[in-house]
Amino acid sequence: MASHDHGRLTYIDALRGAAIIYMIGFEMFNFFSKTNTYTDPPYFIPQINSLTLLGPPILFCFVSGISVYLLTKKLQTTDMRPLQIAANVIGRYIRYIPISLALTWLMWDLDTFFRWNEAIQGIATAAIATSILIIIFSDRLAAFVILIPTLSFARHYLLTNHWMDPTYTFWGLIANVTYMGWFSLMNLIPMFLGGIIAHRLLTDGGVRQVIIFGLAKLASATILHTSFGPIDYYRRSVAFSFYAIGAATCILLFIYWLVEGKGRFRWLRVWGRASLLVYVGNYAILGKGLEIFGLAYTMSDSYSWVLTIVIMSGVNMLLLAREKVSAPRGIWG
Repeated sequence: MASHDHGRLTYIDALRGAAIIYMIGFEMFNFFSKTNTYTDPPYFIPQINSLTLLGPPILFCFVSGISVYLLTKKLQTTDMRPLQIAANVIGRYIRYIPISLALTWLMWDLDTFFRWNEAIQGIATAAIATSILIIIFSDRLAAFVILIPTLSFARHYLLTNHWMDPTYTFWGLIANVTYMGWFSLMNLIPMFLGGIIAHRLLTDGGVRQVIIFGLAKLASATILHTSFGPIDYYRRSVAFSFYAIGAATCILLFIYWLVEGKGRFRWLRVWGRASLLVYVGNYAILGKGLEIFGLAYTMSDSYSWVLTIVIMSGVNMLLLAREKVSAPRGIWG
């Protein structure tokens, strides 16, 4: 049985913590290093057109689905009606959109925001949409299983046929939010649903069912990779969706075994509970600071990794101290 800490599932917080460490670790290294991790080996894997074997946002999207599921089910235990629950969820996550806008403007440009290529905006909108799906389908996992390939193939069709040119118009924005952007609904919702299914199987059926689910997704990805189209992180192929869910499921099982089975790495939960703070701080303070002082992208790989590890170790100590004072809530912590 999964352990709880102040009413929270410890392994979920730990999984979110591992996800945010993975996300910002590579970004922090990228800020320091002359090597471009997005295009240069050994970090870039051309066989699947991806930064590392598991693109950094994937695991966070996967665990975000679990967080949204737990929140929605908790709200359903109250006297709130479905529309009230949806309004509550929208109110919780719509506030992240202005944060994304400000961060995108500071770090990149408004084009990145408009094309829906920043993580916060995409995860927030996918959380709202996923919660609505949970309200509609309740605990019918079969519906979620069907939605994963349905959304993946629909996204493939729309991207392949260029159904909408993402111009700076209202309809262009709708296209970006729906399927054109990397953090679009059609790309993120399958990962969110994969996280929900894995969590439910682990809760109701045990580890064996989760293993079968993960291996089935990886097998499907392999078949699609060789017959329909290759696993492609950046182009968001159909095979990619299955691969992402399968790989993230394996990591979920590993974290669950470490935290619940061995009682180790529970410190990861402090990262999970402060994920938004860490994510924004990594970009707005470290990334922008290095850029202003002309130190960004200037160091060797070895120095960059040393600095990354030292800084993240310092952040870990600060988060452990912060944990004694407060514990943030929500999809980002």
